[in-house]
Amino acid sequence: MDEAEILQQSTADQTERFAAFHTIHAAVLDNLLVMYCYAEVSLGIYRSTLHNYMPFQAGFDLWNSWEWYLDQG
Repeated sequence: MDEAEILQQSTADQTERFAAFHTIHAAVLDNLLVMYCYAEVSLGIYRSTLHNYMPFQAGFDLWNSWEWYLDQG
């Protein structure tokens, strides 16, 4: 699996990358105790007059946009 991971990162050839990802996928299925977890950092920048803005961990900050409102003034 490590060799397949290195191969898929080091080539632009779609056929080779497909084969490498197939090898990685088969290895993951053979060893079900493997789980990949990833959460990107979400940096939300907004005005102080905006209310109910809540950044979402999965990176989609518009998930509750219907609840947002701005101060009048």
